[in-house]
Amino acid sequence: MSDPVVWIDVARLDEAWRGDGSYYVAFGGQGGSEERVARAGERFVAGLETWMPEVCLEADGTVTFADGRHRFAWCRDHGVAAMPIAVCRECEDEARQRFGTDSRVSQAGIPS
Repeated sequence: MSDPVVWIDVARLDEAWRGDGSYYVAFGGQGGSEERVARAGERFVAGLETWMPEVCLEADGTVTFADGRHRFAWCRDHGVAAMPIAVCRECEDEARQRFGTDSRVSQAGIPS
């Protein structure tokens, strides 16, 4: 069975992730890998299929990424306001409550 997909408000998820500080990727890849953020952007710009981030909500409420933190950072840095993420079934309700959005469109500001 696949993980549930939750459409989230990027700013709200980013605020919670930033508050934790562990493995946080700041604007432009700072604190992570600038190269990995750039590679994620290349895939998006080329229109290649890309996995959605997998996010975990810990028992104490902190946000961690099992996969996709650099992809998430690129989207955030390029103005994406809403996007889908995968979460574990046990975290689905909390993720929807804390970060959910009714928006179903992800648009990035991609320089030409």
